[in-house]
Amino acid sequence: MDLTGNEYMEFVKNDRSLFYYPNDEPKNKFKFIKPKTSFQESTDSYWHYILFDHKLPQQGWKIHLTANIKDAQKLLLTVSQYLNNQQVSYKFIDTIDAMLLSNSKYGDRTESGKFITVYPVNTAEFVQLLPALAKITQDFLEGPYILSDQEWQDSHVFYRYGAFKAMKTVIDGAEVYAIIDNKHNLVEDKRLPYYYQPDFIVEPEQLKNNVQHYDQNEFKKLMKYNVDFSLHYSNAGGVYHAVFKGKEWVLKEGRAFAGLDANGNDGFNRIKHEYKILKQLAEIPTVVDVYESFKAWKHQYLVEEYLQGDTLADFVDSQYPFTANKQKKNEYLTKTVKIITALLKAINQIHQKGIAIGDLQPDNIIILDTDKVKLIDFENAQKASAAYNPGLATPGYSDFNAKTFAEADRIALYKIARYLILPTATGFDWAPELEAVQDKNISNEFGKQIVEFLHNLKKQLNLNFNSDSRHPQYYYQNLTVPSTPFSLNQLNQNIAEVAKGISDNLNYNFKGLIYGDIPQYSSEISYYSVANGAFGAIMALNRSQTLDQKSKQEINIWLEQQLPNLKKLLAERTTDIGLFTGLSGIATILYELGYTKISYSIMKKIQTNVALKLTDDISIYSGLAGVGLAFLCFYGQTKKTIYLQNAIDLGKQVMQIIKHERYTEKTDSGLITGWLGAALFLWKLSIVTKAKQYKQAALRIYQVVIKNSLQLTSDGAFIKDNSYSYERLIPYVNHGSAGLALLMIEFLQDDPKVFTKKELEILLKILKQNDVFVTFFAGLFDGFLSLLILDNAFAICTNNKVTLKKKYNLLNNYLVAQNGGVMVPGRFGFKCSLDLTTGSSGLLLLLTDIKQHTWNAWLPLLRSK
Repeated sequence: MDLTGNEYMEFVKNDRSLFYYPNDEPKNKFKFIKPKTSFQESTDSYWHYILFDHKLPQQGWKIHLTANIKDAQKLLLTVSQYLNNQQVSYKFIDTIDAMLLSNSKYGDRTESGKFITVYPVNTAEFVQLLPALAKITQDFLEGPYILSDQEWQDSHVFYRYGAFKAMKTVIDGAEVYAIIDNKHNLVEDKRLPYYYQPDFIVEPEQLKNNVQHYDQNEFKKLMKYNVDFSLHYSNAGGVYHAVFKGKEWVLKEGRAFAGLDANGNDGFNRIKHEYKILKQLAEIPTVVDVYESFKAWKHQYLVEEYLQGDTLADFVDSQYPFTANKQKKNEYLTKTVKIITALLKAINQIHQKGIAIGDLQPDNIIILDTDKVKLIDFENAQKASAAYNPGLATPGYSDFNAKTFAEADRIALYKIARYLILPTATGFDWAPELEAVQDKNISNEFGKQIVEFLHNLKKQLNLNFNSDSRHPQYYYQNLTVPSTPFSLNQLNQNIAEVAKGISDNLNYNFKGLIYGDIPQYSSEISYYSVANGAFGAIMALNRSQTLDQKSKQEINIWLEQQLPNLKKLLAERTTDIGLFTGLSGIATILYELGYTKISYSIMKKIQTNVALKLTDDISIYSGLAGVGLAFLCFYGQTKKTIYLQNAIDLGKQVMQIIKHERYTEKTDSGLITGWLGAALFLWKLSIVTKAKQYKQAALRIYQVVIKNSLQLTSDGAFIKDNSYSYERLIPYVNHGSAGLALLMIEFLQDDPKVFTKKELEILLKILKQNDVFVTFFAGLFDGFLSLLILDNAFAICTNNKVTLKKKYNLLNNYLVAQNGGVMVPGRFGFKCSLDLTTGSSGLLLLLTDIKQHTWNAWLPLLRSK
């Protein structure tokens, strides 16, 4: 579930689609020499495989060849012909686009540079291939150094020991790639940004002399800095904290031929360029001070002052008054106006030097301890008057409607200013009318003065947005805001318009039926999953009773067409069985639709699935708790004891895992993906079986989370998160306090005396802090919709709708419309999403709950008879 914005870039390039979707069949495929003898050929979204008929081992020494993008095609022709003649299996990156992505700034550092992978059948063949491949590639241009491998004698050839075929195991609760050790155990196949050799592997004799000796003078300037820790890594190079002459410095590294931007510049040359720019801006006090730049070995380095402070993004995360009182809001606004004013002055001074920053965004702005600002990262800086064609651009802050780099800076500053006041991924440029909608809500929350400040800033920046430029960054058309603003008084109309947005965009010729978040494309079963695929949308449309007869017929036809593929997936041992991610959730929805025979077949297959016995995943989302709840529901419907026994077996397994797993600050406590979900399953198991041990286990889990992860503040009660460099307090359903509160409400529904007075006070504190003005995403589990789930549950239990009504109106900050159908921008706000976890299906289920006075329509579980 946790993906970075950069992973979305390959799914947003088609500006004719409003939704995330993989690139169409690429036309820039690499050409290679086809073997003349028998071989197997296949491709995936990244690799092109050529495998000969001999059997490959599961693991062994493998060879990687690096290449320069300028002559990679010629190198492939040469190497493929040689390997074909030797009948050695190999794979290569399939397209030029994929190679550029692999070597881009935010590509995977452990994979960067690996253009061709060679699979020797044994160690003897491996040691023979090393010098042979080095010789035939010696005249080609140098490529990126492969960080995870050992280089063979200053050549294009690298090697490491690892798996040939994907094997996985679970270590400390996380699934990792694996190899088999000398005791026949699965251990982690470590894929690190430096060479690692497993301790049970003996290096071949021929490799022991493969030691590179470098002139120490190459490192002389670098060695004078005492590098003590890293600040940031990217494929372009690292950023390090260093000490020299008793002073702290930042050491920026630029790798040659790696970290490519859209204009083909690598990290090495961008560092040289940045040094030149910083020297020109040395007199401006808000620009970071630069000390020197030099080359060491294959890398270029830049040394600049170390700044004590937070990035602007961290400042918003830690200081934004999401739930604060009026005094804290005013304090935040005072700081914000001061920051924006300082940024405006800094940008004007930089532009007066004839330079534009080029990539102005919150992570490149440092707020010093004195609340003054400093600007860093000028590697994308250009002439202010130059036509805007950035090599690097940060989604959400770049604007390709800008004519010059200077105009792009001004637009970025305005977007940053709005982000400081309303930090949401649904930016004002999604629709021409959305800015006014958001301004109204900002005025209601913070006062009209800050809105006037934003309007004056826009005038000072000389920004005259027209309707043609008010469209999503990755979509070519204008959108609108909902024709009926969201209000509880308009609930039925809101439901109809959200349902229309889904129904109008169903694709009955697509196995996924809808277009959801990018995990939908991660596996075959994901196209159908409740979380991101077809069955989440079908569930939403069915439970909301918004399908007309024609749509019902079309969905039934689509289902009949997809059943053979579902049966095929059912036969595969590796198919995901999770409630939200796989087969058990699909089974419940099929049952709900009347497809009982196939739903029974799925549940029967799950009963014998070996993955149930091997997994350490205890979550509702993808693990044992979710499958267990599905079994309980089928027992409730059918009264077949086999389903109850399956649930009991899983309950015992969950209890064993909890018993042996140590709860730490990194443990996932979440209701959806963590321990609290396991507690919900065990609690419901105790209700059905009347067995006290499950209830006691559920309460122990709840108490462990309360003790270790709950943070009480003057604003309420939150779940602590320490996955960042600072502690965050999380309010959401997943990973947060709203999820804890929902669990407590479920407990209370079944046992009104379960909690002490002190524990009930905690619940009230959570409900108090749930009065949140804004979240970055709209999502059902990790965004604004998740807070409304709790508001709705509270309203049902107390008949108090004040908070629900207020937050319901704030949905207007996030929503857009097309042809009368309401749409939800998905994660990161790049495209819209129709799925349950991030998009319209989740919204429709939430609205259905509000209408039906329930709070769990979003759970893919059957109602017991």
